[in-house]
Amino acid sequence: MNELRTRFGRPLRLAIVGGGPGAWIGEMHRTAAELDGHWRVVGGVFSSDAGRSRTGGVAMGFDAARSYGDLAELLDREKQRPDGAEAVAIGVHGTNEVDLGGGLEQARMVPADHAQPEHGAAQRSCRDRGGHGLRRLSA
Repeated sequence: MNELRTRFGRPLRLAIVGGGPGAWIGEMHRTAAELDGHWRVVGGVFSSDAGRSRTGGVAMGFDAARSYGDLAELLDREKQRPDGAEAVAIGVHGTNEVDLGGGLEQARMVPADHAQPEHGAAQRSCRDRGGHGLRRLSA
């Protein structure tokens, strides 16, 4: 990770799926991601309900323009930004109603053997597409 920090000269931009307001583990993941200075959380999808996700992101201090209603919207809009997210962390519980498939298909994300989704829904979505994780946002 130090090589990436040196190469880019700044923290990499990270979007998060899951861990909305009141989710203790979500706050822990966001804090831990930024702790060593290698990542900066810039936005995400914070609820399976689009309205709650958008208002929840703002309530947690994220820009309204980066508080998305679903994964497909996050990927589409972040790819268009000059300062778009360079990685997405998917941290949803396997029992949550989250549609990962459409967003992943839309983004043409590439399986990456070194990435390891943490929870069941992300693991199943990635495994069904022939990989263990996700490597990039660009098409």
